Amino acid sequence: MTVDPQDPTKFIVTPVPTDPSKDVTVDIPTGSYEDKGGNPGEGDKETADLPPTVEITYDPTGPTFTIDFTEEPINPDTGKPFTEKEIKDLITSDPKNNLGPDTTVTVDPQNPTKFIVTPVPTDPSKDVTVEIPTGSYEDKGGNPGEGDKETADLPPTVEITYDPVHD
Repeated sequence: MTVDPQDPTKFIVTPVPTDPSKDVTVDIPTGSYEDKGGNPGEGDKETADLPPTVEITYDPTGPTFTIDFTEEPINPDTGKPFTEKEIKDLITSDPKNNLGPDTTVTVDPQNPTKFIVTPVPTDPSKDVTVEIPTGSYEDKGGNPGEGDKETADLPPTVEITYDPVHD
């Protein structure tokens, strides 16, 4: 919470919900503050349904990306939770992301809001991007989700094969 720099009688609250799937309420009880004359203040209460959010992180040791939604993402086209295939289609559909068809997406078996992406770039000499666009998913209440993206320069790889016929 911070004081509004334009009006010292106003406070700015940036909520961080303990359960993102539930509404956030700010409640100022009657009598919980006083004016300079000692008169008790009147209370007020405001409730808001915050939009769902997503955070994408990159782990170079995998190399993998983690797509972590604050709540189970709903596909606005189907009204059902996103499947691994639908997440893969969403992130590989933009050619600028440089994610090839062999990119894999798996859901964390302990957490249906978390997807693990093992990227396979279309062009290994270029960075890859995993992006969930704003409005591409919803929460169960139909509120559009905020987006995120992460770009990484993948380490080079080498593949060694053995052909016993041509020793």
